[in-house]
Amino acid sequence: MKDMLFSVCILLLFHVCNGDKSECDCVEVDKFSCGDCVCIPRNLVCDGQPDCDNGQDEKGCVAQSVTHSHCPIDHYTCWNLQCVKKNWVCDGDNDCGDNSDELMCPPKNCTEDEFQCNNNNCVLKKWQCDGDDDCKDWSDEHHCVHECTSAQFRCKNDSTCIDKTWACDKEYDCIDQSDEASCGLESLFCGEQEFTCKQAHRCIPLQKRCDQHNDCNNWEDEVSCGFEALVCPMHQFTCTQSHQCLPINKRCDSVNDCGDWEDEMNCDFKPEKESQCKEGEFQCDYGQCINSKWVCDGQRDCEDLSDEWNCNVTRCGAGMFQCGSNTSRDCIDLSKRCNQVRDCPDNSDEDKCVYSECQFGQFRCNNGQCIGNSKVCDTQSDCSDFSDETHCQWTVTCAEKNGGCDQLCEQKAHGARCVCNHGFILSQDGHSCFDVDECTLFSPCSHNCKNTLGSFECSCSMGYVLKPDGKGCKAQSSSNEKAYLIFANRVDIRRVMPDMSEYDSILNGLENAIALDFHHEKGYVYWSDVTLDKIKRAFLNGTGIKEVVAYGLQNPVGVAVDWIHNNLFWTDSGTSRIEVSNLDGDHRNVLIWDNLEKPRAIVAHPGKGMIFWTDWGSTPKIERSGMDGLDRLVIANTSLFWPNGLTLDYGAEKLYWADAKHHVIECADYDGKHRRTVINQGLPHPFALTLFEDELYWTDWHTKSINKANKFTGNDVEMVRNKLHFPMDIHIFHQERQPDATNRCGTNRGGCSHLCLPGYVGYKCACPTGLHLKGDNKTCVRNIKSFLLFTTRSDVRRITLGTEDQSDVVIPLSKTISTNAVDFDADNDTIFWTDSGTNTISAAKWDGTEERVVVGSSGDTPTGLAVDWSTRKLYWTDTEMGRIEVANLDGSMRAVLIWSGLGQPRDIVVDPISGYMYWTDWQKPPRIERAGMDGQGQMTLISRNLTYPNGLTIDYKGKTTRIFWIDPGTEDPGSIESCNWDGSDRKTVVSMSLSHPQPFGFTLFGDYMYWADWLHKKIVRSDRQGDNQVTIQENMGNVMDITVFNRDRSEVTGYRARSRPYYAKSLRQSTSDHMATPVSRSLPDGICQGHRPMPDHLASAIRSLSGDNTGHDMTGTSPGTLITDL
Repeated sequence: MKDMLFSVCILLLFHVCNGDKSECDCVEVDKFSCGDCVCIPRNLVCDGQPDCDNGQDEKGCVAQSVTHSHCPIDHYTCWNLQCVKKNWVCDGDNDCGDNSDELMCPPKNCTEDEFQCNNNNCVLKKWQCDGDDDCKDWSDEHHCVHECTSAQFRCKNDSTCIDKTWACDKEYDCIDQSDEASCGLESLFCGEQEFTCKQAHRCIPLQKRCDQHNDCNNWEDEVSCGFEALVCPMHQFTCTQSHQCLPINKRCDSVNDCGDWEDEMNCDFKPEKESQCKEGEFQCDYGQCINSKWVCDGQRDCEDLSDEWNCNVTRCGAGMFQCGSNTSRDCIDLSKRCNQVRDCPDNSDEDKCVYSECQFGQFRCNNGQCIGNSKVCDTQSDCSDFSDETHCQWTVTCAEKNGGCDQLCEQKAHGARCVCNHGFILSQDGHSCFDVDECTLFSPCSHNCKNTLGSFECSCSMGYVLKPDGKGCKAQSSSNEKAYLIFANRVDIRRVMPDMSEYDSILNGLENAIALDFHHEKGYVYWSDVTLDKIKRAFLNGTGIKEVVAYGLQNPVGVAVDWIHNNLFWTDSGTSRIEVSNLDGDHRNVLIWDNLEKPRAIVAHPGKGMIFWTDWGSTPKIERSGMDGLDRLVIANTSLFWPNGLTLDYGAEKLYWADAKHHVIECADYDGKHRRTVINQGLPHPFALTLFEDELYWTDWHTKSINKANKFTGNDVEMVRNKLHFPMDIHIFHQERQPDATNRCGTNRGGCSHLCLPGYVGYKCACPTGLHLKGDNKTCVRNIKSFLLFTTRSDVRRITLGTEDQSDVVIPLSKTISTNAVDFDADNDTIFWTDSGTNTISAAKWDGTEERVVVGSSGDTPTGLAVDWSTRKLYWTDTEMGRIEVANLDGSMRAVLIWSGLGQPRDIVVDPISGYMYWTDWQKPPRIERAGMDGQGQMTLISRNLTYPNGLTIDYKGKTTRIFWIDPGTEDPGSIESCNWDGSDRKTVVSMSLSHPQPFGFTLFGDYMYWADWLHKKIVRSDRQGDNQVTIQENMGNVMDITVFNRDRSEVTGYRARSRPYYAKSLRQSTSDHMATPVSRSLPDGICQGHRPMPDHLASAIRSLSGDNTGHDMTGTSPGTLITDL
């Protein structure tokens, strides 16, 4: 048939060419006569474009001719007259575009190690049944039988192997649904809230009964529903489309109860509800939160379309350009208009542009337009000002010195026109040709590309072999390892072969698994859980689950494994950081923190010492840096909105990403050059990407599926798996997805004591956040001299002062629920904190080790806390019980100091130098009070113009001791104040501006003051006058207490201890005059009440608790004199 078609083509062309005889017949055999004494090259006949003025060359055309070739001698002429290299003929690849280079090919002689394809191609036998179309006709994948294990179920039609537990689980996991087909009614136990599909043998939620949807696949769930007769009773609302009856109070309640918003239509009012959306988000009328940048962007993001209501399509401000006229409504900076870069998603910023210079192989029209060089002087006006067809110096005929052409000459009606061979491009002089660098222009090779004169050569990276098409690369493995996909599915992590031959689960019962990566050599899989805010690890068989990073995470949405240097990287969009640790999560280091808003996806390239990440902040972008955090470079920051799904092509050195808002998948070089779109249609919501050989794989949130396509063209799109729960991150698990590379750190971590981080060149040593390197630049110091120590509502944190990043570190404590006050004992490297959630006082080393409860719960609620570093005591307030207590640092010898005259004691601070303690009381009227550290001499210092005084701090720097505090105020923005130790000389140090309202928590250290800003959730530092305010750390939540861990606390000696003898005497008198009373558990009710001497029965109770049988008289004991043997 093909031979017959070829003969017909020749005969038809012969008829056309010899139909008109005249005196002007062309003499040359490769010329065609137009009949008007004009000759044109014969290859222009029947090419779809009239080259003769009378159109004679296109009349009576049925097929094209290949009688005379215009291609070079080492090229093959395709039926469509394209030229391709002769060694590409019969190579199994459609190089011509019409497949004519692959027709009439003789059978190939395959070797013993090769398989004969149905299309006569030869491929290696070991490539059979590996899930790849190596033959180009899938014949190497026919008749493949996959052996399922005893723990797997074989699907009926496609022999796919799935987890055995997925059979008869009421979900279709086999493509042919055979995993649910043979379950039988006897195995189908539908619950009370489920409907039984008897014919389909499945259970569906009861609410899907009579919802006008074919949920049983045979409509049996919609039988006998009586839709026509549905009449809801009085005081109920009728959903006419979904056929439901709702309580009338659900009408116009801003909730989609009907399922189609019918119950919320035509409402006269919408109840005002407090917005639950975060900063930078827009709340739809029905409560949904979306990115505020999506408002009025021409696309429906709110289910109720409220994000597109009342939009002004010309909303772009001065100095901005509006993309897409009235469609996309994106705004870009006006300076990006006509910069020869696609900044608008629809490229409208480059429409009708006038350029000063044109790109490679282009001609610049007089009006600034750019067109291809081949379009110049082709008798067709492509420039709107016709400048491409003016000043054309036509050579009369190609017979004269080949028309002056460097390579080929075409005869046109107006004269000769020069063209170039395949692989060359015409220069602007219209005569000479120069070589096209295919490797730079469109990357025809899977991995490495070498440009040659008029062509190119492909080669593959180590671990791959060149495919028969001469362009693609196929992964090789010494163990014949098969590649398979692993993906996070929120509630589990699953594994599927690309050819769908196997499909099973790795880990089940997860909370909310989002990000994913693996370590091939060690067999680890890592994932992040954004519900638990943890990063975990397990072996690929599901065993050995371990929490790798369990503290200080807020929204870990990206993880990346460095399999060469054995480090782990992750992004946290909640803390706006990129961090790194070893594979066990130890030695955490904040790598990148500045100019980072919402980092998302992250990938690692250990061979280059690079990491790449996306940022969804106010200016969406993709960046890279060295693994040491240095040499940051923006890869892309235009035409991005929601960049995610990064993956690397290590062989071709390309970076791929997806943008769910713009519905595209793009790629670029590692430096951002040669950016191009791979797929721009059929992508409802792409999320994560991975790549293997020449195939690109991605997950889609909207279709709940995994899909694949060719990584070069985006063609050959296929669905690998659908009907998934919620597919998130995805990877190909194979040795070549983690290629071997030089370990820059060597076998001893580069001599680093903690972390060795490679860069573009070499490496650097790094320490856990807050520590620094010694002079050798390899060893980290063991202790921190001073650091900011503070509590939030959920944890205890520290910030090392004087570091470049000043990042906060969550101290790894396991028993915190609602932390309040915090203090420290520098001598033993110990921190103490109160927790109102557990009603305890606990202690630990500053690094989180040796955690223990010091004062256990016994109905008390410890709130404020202070450490006496001189006599090694703990003082604390109990707000609910209204008392102040004391104990040794280990919690022993506990005693009540003050129980009378207190309302709601809150913050407390001690001054061992003067022998006084100070506290705030929030019971109205609020006040600041003082007493001796033995509880005697209680007096009020300040009682006017206070709201919620807290953050008591003692300042020894001046001539007299002063007390500082902070007050958030109510109507006013709040203030920082101070007074002398006796309450005199009250001064306002800082009156908070409206930009820093709601201050809480305060401390002094050196020349600086520190406090928390609850409104903006940050910690602020200023000088002692309140000037030069700077933000130490943001995204802090509500800081409850703050102090500075300082190893240089003042010693209680010398002239500064003048009142110390009184203090010691006071204790001695208290001990001798009154009974020492340790309290091992909570005191009986009433011991803390009132301003009266201790009643007899309470004194007796305390005596029994203390084991006192001496008969000491305790009745009449006044407040402040109940002291233990401290």
